[in-house]
Amino acid sequence: MSDTTTKPSSQSHAEITALPTRHPSLCPPCSDPRYISNSVTKLICQRHSVRAFLPKPIDPQIFEEVLCLSRRRWWNRSGVEKRRVRHLYPKPIDIIEVKWGMLLYGSEGYNVDRNDKKALEHARLRNYEFFDVPVGTIISMHSSLAPVDTMILGMYLQTLCLLLAERGLGTCIAVSVVGYSEVLRKGLGLGGNMVPLTGLVIGWEDEKEHVNWLRIKRDARRECVSFVDE
Repeated sequence: MSDTTTKPSSQSHAEITALPTRHPSLCPPCSDPRYISNSVTKLICQRHSVRAFLPKPIDPQIFEEVLCLSRRRWWNRSGVEKRRVRHLYPKPIDIIEVKWGMLLYGSEGYNVDRNDKKALEHARLRNYEFFDVPVGTIISMHSSLAPVDTMILGMYLQTLCLLLAERGLGTCIAVSVVGYSEVLRKGLGLGGNMVPLTGLVIGWEDEKEHVNWLRIKRDARRECVSFVDE
């Protein structure tokens, strides 16, 4: 009886050597030496659904860390459709959106004079031009799927953005473009059953552009998560 296991040539290979054997359906990057030492690709390849657990307590600090990190969400509310439902938004959300807009178009972002309507409109239209990137995508979902399936698509999109970032690419979730869903359906040949959910802009970041220096302040962890003791 022969042992077919190959001894890894380096420590980085040792961490992932078993993956292609145990999971032959994994995509090539999972065993690509360019990526096996990068935590994002490695964790995405190794992550799986766990349905049996040890009776071991979890350090509360772990929750603090992951909840703080997860606040760095990639989305932003924007677009034409927003105006139709703004009156339905709770007041705090409305105030937050105004603050975001002031930051984005103010001195920390595009640095546009609030009284310069033409310049403001030009900055807003950049969303619909996909910021002139080489790759602009539309993420859509079949109308027969349930609303909860948008959560699954969101997880896919977050994974995609992380992998693109790992490879040095910048991304922007362009929600505003789906305000013209009929235009998108016609231009892209989407079927009537496909619902455009968001745009995704992909390209190499110009780090010299001032607007890319903007970092939106996140809510404190205790403002968005509540712990309930037994």
